[in-house]
Amino acid sequence: IVVLCKYLQMMVAYTMFKEDLEKVTTLFEQFNGQYRSLLSIFEEVTTETFKPGNKFTDQRKIAIVVPEARRPEQTPVSSLHTNTELHAFLERYELTALEQNFTTQKITLEDILQMTRNEMELAGVDLYKQKKLLAEAIQDYKSNGVGDVE
Repeated sequence: IVVLCKYLQMMVAYTMFKEDLEKVTTLFEQFNGQYRSLLSIFEEVTTETFKPGNKFTDQRKIAIVVPEARRPEQTPVSSLHTNTELHAFLERYELTALEQNFTTQKITLEDILQMTRNEMELAGVDLYKQKKLLAEAIQDYKSNGVGDVE
């Protein structure tokens, strides 16, 4: 309401300066309509009548929510092995920038070795250069390095 009043004050001063008295009347009518609308919304939400100058206190009951600390997820031993293989593969082909993304999506090395370019995009490999390097790495790994990642 205060902002509407300030706006009304500025616009009335401006329109009076411009000597447009009809516009002043229109501004007051618009303000009164907006004020009535705000009053009805206030009464609808609070079920109380708005009285200027009175402080409103909400008497409704509010549920208190206490957040619980998250328990860290236990990573299975097989998953650690898979992550180690994935890390070694990405490191070998200088693609470690993709590791966080793959790990978050629980993508394994086996998944990567079967990826198409479309699947790479779905997995979040958006840059052309990264897709190209990953495709070359997959091809090289399949032809030369299966089981040879250190």
